[in-house]
Amino acid sequence: MAYETLYEIRPGDYDWTFPLSGVAVSLVFLFLFAQIVVLRRLVPGLKTGALSRAMFFPGWRYRRLVFVVAIAGGPVWSAGVTAATYSKHSTAIAQLHSGTCHTVEGPIERFVPMTSLGRKREEFSVAGIAFEYSQYWSDPGFKQTTEVGGRMRLGLPVRICYWQMPSGHRAILRLEARR
Repeated sequence: MAYETLYEIRPGDYDWTFPLSGVAVSLVFLFLFAQIVVLRRLVPGLKTGALSRAMFFPGWRYRRLVFVVAIAGGPVWSAGVTAATYSKHSTAIAQLHSGTCHTVEGPIERFVPMTSLGRKREEFSVAGIAFEYSQYWSDPGFKQTTEVGGRMRLGLPVRICYWQMPSGHRAILRLEARR
């Protein structure tokens, strides 16, 4: 029987949203810090103590420390998260292209769709192998839930190439459905 590829992991599939959130937090703190500096320059009579009380910090030294940690910590956090998540993504691509991923074939069993009322992941099994995924996860692989147009359904005959990650999660690297 012929199969149609519904999903295959690619280098361009990496989702930068989660890693770049640290940079976004840093930019917010940088903006706040710039506002404080501008406010101090525009209002000559404004004393550091009044500004500190307005910002809920006991003194300029502590406020500066908080802002420096927040501004510098965001990019450092983003770099660490990028290194961790992108390495998983690269390993998943290597698993697929080297042919070392596991393959399972059969109809989808025990399909539990994601719901908009609280269930944040979808689950199903094929030939006794359980899979779960969510569009909110940073792990590599297939994540298209039925809520956002995914075509998974109970009884759909599929062939899945997956990677058993060290965490125990099974990342779907290639998903094919029988025509």
